[in-house]
Amino acid sequence: MATRKEEEEENPFADFDFGALNSAGEEKDPFADFDFSSLNTDSSALSYSFDRAMRAAGRGMSDLLPRMDVNLPLNVQEYGKNLNQAGYEGMQQYTPEYDGGIFDQNMADMPGFIGEKLAENATASAITMFGLTLGQNLMMKGPGASKLIGAGITAAAGGFSYLMLLDEAVESHAAAAKKNVSDLSESELGRASWTAIQNAGLDFVLPNVWARSLNRAGLPAKKSLKELAENLTSKDKEKIGAMLYKGAKQTARSAGLEGATETAQQVNTMRTSVLGLEGLDKNDLATDFVVGAAGGGVYGSPVAARVATDVNRGRKADKLLLDFDDVQKKLAAAGKYDENVASYEKEYNNLVKDFYKITMTGKKTEYGPLVGNKKFTIDQIKSVDALKGTNKPFNLNTVQGTLAPPKKDIDANVADIIPKLWNAKEDAKGVLGNLKEVISNVALRKSTDQLKDVRTKTQTGKQMSAWMQIESSVTDKETGSGETQGVSKSFETLRHKFIGNHVNKFEKIKNKWTRHVVLSGEMFGNVRPAINKYIAAKLEEGNKTPLYNLADAEKEVRKVLSRKKKKELDVSIKEIAKIQEDIYKALSKSLGVDGLKLGHQKGYLTRGIDFKAVKKNPDKFLETLIKDVGLPPAVAQQVLQNVLNDVDPNVFTSEQIKAGVDQVEGLGVSSFEKSRDGAWDSLDVEFRNKDTLDSIERYLFSAVTRMASVEAFGGDRANIYNDSINTLKESGVLDDAGTEKLWGLYDAYHNVYKRPKTPEMRVAIQAMKGLSTVTSISYLGLATISSWTEPMWIGQRAGWYNMLKASPVIAGYALKGMARSIYGGREGQDATSSFGRDLLRVMGMAMNPAMSERIDKLMAGDRNIALNYFFRSPGAMFLTQYTNAVRVWTAAAGLNMIQDQLNSINRLNKTDKSLLMQELRENGLSLDDFKQVGALANNDIKKAILEDSFLDSKFTNSKGNEISVRDVIIPWMRKITTDVALEPTAGNRPLWMSRPDMMLLAQLKSFPILFGNTIARRLNAKMNPQFCSPDFVGKMAAVSSISAAIGMAALAMAVKDAIKGVEEDRGAIEIISAVGIPLVGEFSDAKVAGYIAGPGPAYVDSFIKKLLGDAPIGDTSEEIFKILLNATTGRIGSEAFLGDR
Repeated sequence: MATRKEEEEENPFADFDFGALNSAGEEKDPFADFDFSSLNTDSSALSYSFDRAMRAAGRGMSDLLPRMDVNLPLNVQEYGKNLNQAGYEGMQQYTPEYDGGIFDQNMADMPGFIGEKLAENATASAITMFGLTLGQNLMMKGPGASKLIGAGITAAAGGFSYLMLLDEAVESHAAAAKKNVSDLSESELGRASWTAIQNAGLDFVLPNVWARSLNRAGLPAKKSLKELAENLTSKDKEKIGAMLYKGAKQTARSAGLEGATETAQQVNTMRTSVLGLEGLDKNDLATDFVVGAAGGGVYGSPVAARVATDVNRGRKADKLLLDFDDVQKKLAAAGKYDENVASYEKEYNNLVKDFYKITMTGKKTEYGPLVGNKKFTIDQIKSVDALKGTNKPFNLNTVQGTLAPPKKDIDANVADIIPKLWNAKEDAKGVLGNLKEVISNVALRKSTDQLKDVRTKTQTGKQMSAWMQIESSVTDKETGSGETQGVSKSFETLRHKFIGNHVNKFEKIKNKWTRHVVLSGEMFGNVRPAINKYIAAKLEEGNKTPLYNLADAEKEVRKVLSRKKKKELDVSIKEIAKIQEDIYKALSKSLGVDGLKLGHQKGYLTRGIDFKAVKKNPDKFLETLIKDVGLPPAVAQQVLQNVLNDVDPNVFTSEQIKAGVDQVEGLGVSSFEKSRDGAWDSLDVEFRNKDTLDSIERYLFSAVTRMASVEAFGGDRANIYNDSINTLKESGVLDDAGTEKLWGLYDAYHNVYKRPKTPEMRVAIQAMKGLSTVTSISYLGLATISSWTEPMWIGQRAGWYNMLKASPVIAGYALKGMARSIYGGREGQDATSSFGRDLLRVMGMAMNPAMSERIDKLMAGDRNIALNYFFRSPGAMFLTQYTNAVRVWTAAAGLNMIQDQLNSINRLNKTDKSLLMQELRENGLSLDDFKQVGALANNDIKKAILEDSFLDSKFTNSKGNEISVRDVIIPWMRKITTDVALEPTAGNRPLWMSRPDMMLLAQLKSFPILFGNTIARRLNAKMNPQFCSPDFVGKMAAVSSISAAIGMAALAMAVKDAIKGVEEDRGAIEIISAVGIPLVGEFSDAKVAGYIAGPGPAYVDSFIKKLLGDAPIGDTSEEIFKILLNATTGRIGSEAFLGDR
């Protein structure tokens, strides 16, 4: 591009009435109402570059091309005419700061002059250079679709370059001929056009060099793994000096090429004019070269940076390949080791059976060191000795005909598998690299991310097997990771699966017998005492010591219910009893794996603890635990502390577990197991929960938590988790700090991490919770609007088409949800539901306001009942309902995606099949497993997803294990949903955020951290896969979601500003930040510092300033009034009432 500002001729069409060109018979100009002058915002050099691009493109479309017999549609010509006019007017407003060429400038003015010229050409250069580079880069790699899109981008950028150069050529040729552009003949225009084509070809040179450099830089060399390993060990990481040299060399190359290109274009343009080469001006040529060289260096800096770091990035890529190979070898070794252990255990169990059969001792026989007093005949001893099996764990002693029983010893009988690994060392990081790593680990990354570092240290099959057990207990494989997962056994996934299968069925029953308050939805409802009492008495009908007399309770309930309703209540009570019995059977089965038993009581009724009563009289509660229930003092004290901290009293902490392991007596079974055999029935009635259904609800949540803990961590003091940690610690893979983090993660999942132990600490936590409530009410009134970006990620995760197909589901959910928000339903009547609501239920997403934790933890840092109700009210613009709507939309879109994949499973192309298999691997399924699931649903998973008969169907998976459909399809559905509607857990955010004493610091940070750990990480994996990926469509879906989210963020900020009466220009960085930090702009004076420290301290600081100001009473009372308005009428109401005050 020519870098000098042309001497503009007077517009020959300035006084022409363009409106006269539109005849009455022509269609209306679609751009007639568009204000093209609005595109001119200022008179800066950058604005001039935009105006110049508009003028060149507009004049080309409306005047130059038609004059060369290029017949463009009339609408395009009309658009070009308006664009030309707007660009021309904008150019007239610009006056350059520096006149003349480069020879006319002082040395002191040289940087400013060059910068101004670069800015004047910024639009044309950016579009041309970056467009041609991107287009050619896509054409050099990727699938056919990528090449096709690359060709399109290249053609568009090349076409734009041609129009810019054509405009320059006609201006130069007209000036050389001393004519106006309008006076150029057809042949002169043709010559200018041919010149522009030649110059446009020159514009391809530097972008082509860049595209090739980008394709080469950092790619792993095509070598064997052995060669890669040798290269990493024999060659060092490049130092900063070498990288700077390479970067400077590439920059110089870019500068030289672009300077030469600009000069050549100027020479070529003048060569074809009437003046020829004699018309060249040395000042202009020098200006073109210097400014072009500067532009080449500036615009080429990303390429230079990539070339400069190509060796070190190549080393990282090589190490990634070697690490991947190591992981595969470790997985194979772990699989072989587990297979050998299973074989040994099978053999051992058979030997034990044969031993007891031959010796006829019975399984309960006690033996001493040699067998005690039990005598065996020589024949028996010989028979035992003759038993088949190479790993007989027997201690034979034939001296006096005695025999020791078999002892299980895996380590002595199963050899470890030691694979040959590369163990490629990571390049040493500098100070900044280490600082970045520390900050990321502590403040930003998931607490489970540390497991990848632990995996790197494992060296054997046994160690890897232990690592896999730990990982599967605390987290599932991430979407887009490409890693293989077994049937999910993570604590959080299991807990929600059990909630969906057991608790949410009870919630429907409870909701049926709850009297709701009009205009409060499902909040503030209650079950009448007579109904509660009758349910309790009926459930304990077979109990010898019932809490209530059944006959009396029945008389009372008949007074409040009709005969028909009473019969329905009896049916509901039987359903409750069945739910409890199902829980008992499921938990008994899980505990039985670890040799534990769960007591059973006929006519069982959970008699829950009244937490409020305990807090009023903790000393008496402790006394009744010890004297009446019979708990040991230490256990009783722990139960008390848990109740005071609002924690499930049945949970073992890691501190208890580790202490119990070191004690001879251990901990025994938890208080939960004891509760089923009536051990808690003797607790003083003062501390009993009088609300039967509330007590049952708490029991069920406690039960499913215990069930999830048993299956994920082990029923006998988290024995599975504990044994795995000990294996890694004993082998040196885990140090004390790593062990502490893993146990901290266990505590965090059980909601007991760093809980207060003293009354003073509890008071402090309560104060923090109160402050977090106030700040949330103050700042989060518009959080629903801020969350408008959330649905934009559904298209990327489940597909835009599937998202659109889910619209009827979300519409039905919204309509019925609005009705429920007004009135929760009559007593004794099944509440109105919808497919979407039932879908959330089956996924285990608690619908009860008192039990929903997602928004609390996301916005307040911890569970908060007050905020739970606030987020469901108009004050928070029904944030919880909106969030559940996003969940429904995502789940329904995900269900459509699953069904679509099933429908097309036998006709997928290679790429789609590969992507489906990756999705299935990440969710514990194979292709054959998926087909089996589809067959069990009669190939209609969408229709069968809510049916227990389908979800509980059993099948043998590809690994030979019998599992249920619920074991795989529900975790898959839930993962899809939480990939979009982010849900805080102990594992997907930093561990410190699970500390109650850090809730103020953690407040409002969960969303951006989760966004970075979930959505941003998934987008990065899609856009920049670690290994080559043919998923071009997926990349385009990611780009479209990012674009939609940015647009929605801008809209949300504009709406919030309008509500607050704020007129503020939001910059691009602020809008883009609002995608991941949706509360940008909400903290006013607090700004960034307030966000980092947490809004609580900033709010207190602001409140104190008002309290101590000139009118402390007035300001303080208004602040309190504002909080009340925010809590009731919401931010909109507050702004309406208080205005700008």
